[in-house]
Amino acid sequence: MIVLSKEGNKLAFELAKLKNFNLYNYFFKKFPDGEVYVRFKKVLEDNEIIFVSSLFPPNDSIVELILVLNELSNKEIILVVPYLAYSRQHRKFLENECISAQALAKVIESFNVKKLITVNVHSSEVSNFYKKTEFVNIDAFEEIINHFKKKFDFVLLPDNEKDRVEVIENLSKKYNFEFSYLIKERDRYTGEIKSYLNEEIDLKNKKVLIIDDMISTGSTIINSLKILSKMKVKSAYVSCVHGLFLNNCDKKIKKFKFVKEIVCTNSIENKFSKISLARVISNFL
Repeated sequence: MIVLSKEGNKLAFELAKLKNFNLYNYFFKKFPDGEVYVRFKKVLEDNEIIFVSSLFPPNDSIVELILVLNELSNKEIILVVPYLAYSRQHRKFLENECISAQALAKVIESFNVKKLITVNVHSSEVSNFYKKTEFVNIDAFEEIINHFKKKFDFVLLPDNEKDRVEVIENLSKKYNFEFSYLIKERDRYTGEIKSYLNEEIDLKNKKVLIIDDMISTGSTIINSLKILSKMKVKSAYVSCVHGLFLNNCDKKIKKFKFVKEIVCTNSIENKFSKISLARVISNFL
C-alpha cells in the first residue's frame, strides 16, 4: 500500500507514518501559462494506491487530480480528499444552474476509484452522486471539541443546517455543554447573508466556541461575532474544519478583541491548522 501525494502534503506524511505505509511523492510543477504538469519518478508496483489530495485551490487541484487518476487507471484507488471542492452546488438553487458536485462525481467515477474519503462535505446530498464509488464522509466536529476541551462553556453553530445541528446536539450530550445555532438566510443572487439566533439566550460573560464546517470569506463568522459582541460575551474561539481564509478574512476576525484564537484542521494546510485529521481518516483505510 502506498500513500501518494505531491511534496509538502503533511496529512499524507502523517497517514503514512500512522499506518506504516510507504509514502511516494510525484513531481509537480506549473508552466508559465498556468498548465499543470505531473511526472511519476518510477513505476508503482502496488496494485492498491491511496491518493491524498485536498482540492484547494480547486481548479488547479482538480486538473492535477485528473492527471494522477488517469496515470493510475490500472490500479485500485482509495481517494482521500479531506476538502471536497465544488460541493456547495449540490442542487439547482436557481433555474438552469449547473450542479458542480454532480459533474465532479462523474469525473471521479470515470476512473478506477473504489472509495472516496472526505471530511465534513458541505452537504450530505453530495454522496447521492456517487453510484459506483464508496463515499465516506467523516465528521470532524468532535476533534475540534476535544482540542478546546475546557476553554469554552458554550458552543455556537453559525448555521441551521439539519445534519450539523444534530451532530452538535449529540456532542453536547456526550461532553455536557450548552449550545445554540444561528438561522442563516442567504440571498441566492447577491450572496448576502443575514443571521440571527434561533432562541433568546443570555451569553453575557460566557466563553463561546464558534464551530463551523468552513471559513471561506469569513462573512458568516463575522456576522456571528457581531451578534456575540452585542451580547457582551467574555471571549470567543473561532474554529472550523476547512479553513480557506480568503481575502485575509482572518484579519477581520481578529479585529474583534474578544476573539482569543482561530483554529482549523489540516484539511487545507495553513497557519491555523492545529488539528490533525490523520487519526480519524486512518480508521477508514
